[in-house]
Order: sequence, then structure tokens, then C-alpha cells
Amino acid sequence: MKHKYNLFLLSCLFGLAGYSQSMLEKPTAYISISAFVGKHTIAFKDYAHSKGWSFGFSLSLGLYLVNSNDYHGGLQYTLLEGASYEKNRRQVSEDFILPNTKYDKHILFKFTQFRSSTVGWFNEFDTGDFSFFHRIGFGIFGTTEKDQLFDFSMHNALGILSNNPSNTRLLISVIHDAQIGIGNPNYTMSNTAFTIGGFRSFN
Repeated sequence: MKHKYNLFLLSCLFGLAGYSQSMLEKPTAYISISAFVGKHTIAFKDYAHSKGWSFGFSLSLGLYLVNSNDYHGGLQYTLLEGASYEKNRRQVSEDFILPNTKYDKHILFKFTQFRSSTVGWFNEFDTGDFSFFHRIGFGIFGTTEKDQLFDFSMHNALGILSNNPSNTRLLISVIHDAQIGIGNPNYTMSNTAFTIGGFRSFN
């Protein structure tokens, strides 16, 4: 009886050891840094539009909560810092005549800085040769000039990851940020861009 009990304990220990080892082999967190180039637009209702090329970088941190054979997912935080350029933007915003005297006068520079800070969920689908990656988040987005504008936003990223999890992986993606502003008048702001960067997961 004692031998059977010892065998049972040993089998449990080996089972736990194997389970712990398999858990250690699965990713628990990631960090990703990417550069982007795209198009940025600010629209104050139908009265004024400001478009321009955008560039910048994004930093994303993730915590894996789901790990299966072909799917991984969890919580993520993404910080995006960018700038948009349009040579006539400052003059247009200064010359613009407001249709309503209660509206705020917004002066936008040729270089318009913007940022977003979002929290959400990420998905990673393994296909063998590479992985599909998707990220969605919600938070605050705004310009960072003297005339600050803040609003509610949704961040989306869809891309492809090279499939070498033990090393830094190449991440190529398309991102889109859509925002609804709380200014007077209300405004919308969007940024669509192509990104390339590195992605590193940790066990």
C-alpha cells in the first residue's frame, strides 16, 4: 500500500513538473516598438478640414492571458506618438471665419503633434510560417500643442508576425485611429498608417 501511495505521489509530481514546464514554455508578456508613416486628418464638422502626411512611432505592451496551440491573446496597452505636416495648415486655420461666434478658434501648426494612449485586447493566430496579429484598444487621443484637443478614440492594428518566438520578431502592420472630439465645435480626427517594427515575447 505504501509503495502504491509513493507511486501516486511521484506520478503527481511528474505531472505537475511537466505542466509547469509547458507553462514556462508559453509566452507571458510582450513588448513591441514600431515606426509608422501614413495620413492624418482633422475635421471640424463640415466647416474645415486639415489633412497631411503623418509619421511617428508606437510602443505596445501586452500580457498573455490565453495560450492555446494556435491562438494567443490578452490585455495590451499602446502608446502612439506622431506628427502630421501640411504646409498651408497654419494659415488656413488663422484665416478661417467661424460660422458660429460661440465656436472656439483653433490654431493648428504646419507640424501638428498628436498622441494616443489606449488599453484593449490583442490576438495572435499562428499559421506555421507566420502569425496574424490584431490589436484593438480604447482611450484618449489628442493634439499636444498649446491649443490642446482631447477626445475618445479607438485604435486598431492588423499585421503579420514572423514566426520565431524565441527571438525578436518582425511585425508589419496597418494601423487606424478614429476619434470623436469634445471641442466646440465637435471634431473628428483620424490617422491611417503603415508600420514596421520589432516584437519580443517573454516566457
